[in-house]
Amino acid sequence: MTMTTAERGLRISNGRLKSEISRLKAAGDRSFSVDNSFSNLVSSIVNPAMSQSNLTSINPMVENAVYYPVTLLRPLLSFMYKTHGIIQSAIDMPVNDAFRGGIDLKSGELSADELKRMSDEIEERGLLNVVAEAMIWARLFGGGALIVNSDSSPEKPLNQRTLRKFELYAANRWELQIPQEKINPAFSVADMGAPKNMQTYMFWSNSVDKSRVLTITGKTAPDIIKFQLQGWGMSEIERMLEDFNLYTRTRNVTYELLEEAKTDVVKLQGLAAATASSGGESLMRQRIEAMIRMKNFNNVLALDKGDEYDTKQVTFAGLAEVMKQNMVGIASATRIPMTKLFGISAAGFSSGEDDIENYNAIVESEVREKAKPIIRKVLRLLCVELFGEEYDISFTFKPLRVMGSEEEERVKTSKQTRVVSLKQSGLLTTKEAADALQTDGLISSDTAASKGLMEESDEESPMLPGFDDKQ
Repeated sequence: MTMTTAERGLRISNGRLKSEISRLKAAGDRSFSVDNSFSNLVSSIVNPAMSQSNLTSINPMVENAVYYPVTLLRPLLSFMYKTHGIIQSAIDMPVNDAFRGGIDLKSGELSADELKRMSDEIEERGLLNVVAEAMIWARLFGGGALIVNSDSSPEKPLNQRTLRKFELYAANRWELQIPQEKINPAFSVADMGAPKNMQTYMFWSNSVDKSRVLTITGKTAPDIIKFQLQGWGMSEIERMLEDFNLYTRTRNVTYELLEEAKTDVVKLQGLAAATASSGGESLMRQRIEAMIRMKNFNNVLALDKGDEYDTKQVTFAGLAEVMKQNMVGIASATRIPMTKLFGISAAGFSSGEDDIENYNAIVESEVREKAKPIIRKVLRLLCVELFGEEYDISFTFKPLRVMGSEEEERVKTSKQTRVVSLKQSGLLTTKEAADALQTDGLISSDTAASKGLMEESDEESPMLPGFDDKQ
């Protein structure tokens, strides 16, 4: 059977197509690979430089870093502090705990009555409260200050020799600016707002000499960020920003789920056709509203024979655990135990004592240590105001650990026993012993001994061996 010219041409074309298909299949088999862990292993052996996983790459760190300091966003920090109670607690709580109970004054040059007078002045004028407020602004904005106002001009340096009365004002870093006419062209941009480089401040519209400004800086920033902060410190919100965002997002999602926790689904026969017609949508809306009113008031739902009704219930499994982990993240970032930050009780077999001890150590190092130089300067000013000159005065903060009634009584008994032993040994006179007991709060009122009316009995006090009156 002979083939026509057309049939012969089709066979030739068919052969060419089969050859092309075979070539494409061979090429596809050579380029095909399975994207799994085994291929990654093989590629790491062949070319280790190309096998860097996401765990060892810097890309996640680069993508999740914040390259603009939140400390510079004054309105944002202000409104965050106003709006969120968790932010207020994280900023205020360490400062309030550090200044709780006030301070105990001690001096070898002032009597107990004079120290009590100073303590009363500090309490009545709220000097420690002003210092605490400045510390709070330093933690929130990265910097704060105390402004010393006296009867002399604030533009002149503070002269402690002529100081008769002074007042303290708390300010944040944004309330202190350098006057435009005082700007030195040799200063760099970083020096313009640096607290250590200023000689004159502008406190609102008032020019204040540097000697009247006691600056407090926040957490020290690296040099690159310090340049942006103009010499001030970082806000405490910088280190809790990521965890706080997780916390608020989880809470917002929870509230959205609560609104959709129970959804009624009504399938109305002919809904599509009714809404497509003129006025049909309004009629359907009225019908649905009437059904909802009947269900809410009478607990009865009337439906047409062809309609259907169903309820969709949203479950909240796992949300509590997610929220708890977010709370742990915030507590870890702020270094404040969850028992204090969120006011919850200790879980499991823990009593929470270890958490509180760690928190107390943080308050001592991060708040009290920064406050000590400021308080010393305030005490020197108060001493000059009250007594005309500076005296050697030391102070100690009240213990952070709150003792129970029984433990407190044991401590008082131990202090009293120690003072009485020193008196009986002759190392303290009757008046000195009475002053020591009164300073420790073991004697609530003035006694004859504290007034020096019983000094005659000291001559009969037993002396330590090797000591006599001549010595």
